[in-house]
Amino acid sequence: MGRVKGRQQTFALLEELVPAPRRLERDEALGELAFRYFRSHGPATVRDLARWSGLTIRDARRGLAVCGRQLTTLDLDGVTYHLSPATLAQPSHNRIVRLLPGFDEYLLGSGDRSAALAPEHGHAVVPGGNGMFKPTIVANGEVVGTWRRTLTRAMS
Repeated sequence: MGRVKGRQQTFALLEELVPAPRRLERDEALGELAFRYFRSHGPATVRDLARWSGLTIRDARRGLAVCGRQLTTLDLDGVTYHLSPATLAQPSHNRIVRLLPGFDEYLLGSGDRSAALAPEHGHAVVPGGNGMFKPTIVANGEVVGTWRRTLTRAMS
């Protein structure tokens, strides 16, 4: 996407927007992708990274090996989760509530959603198990309900 001219969106060549891109070797690129993923999506597993990125498990593990010193791990019920140390440093006493749309990556981005959504409540978010996700209410990282918007004549 380029600059807007008047009311029209224009397009631009990538070379115009990024004239001197960083060129990474394969291992360095895998490490960069893994670090950025775990920093923004952690705690998450290597399988989560592979699923989200389309990498093979082998490449996801290689990326983790390259960036692993920048991350920390949590072992829960025999499963290893990776995350940025900054995530653990965030105060846990602040109650953060978010309203997320139905197909938000927060739930769709992981194969195992049990850390955010208790399995016994999965039917409330994905009724019928048909892949149609309802919008969710997330408090401190945990899905606590669903929501919907209802328009009335006065609102439209």
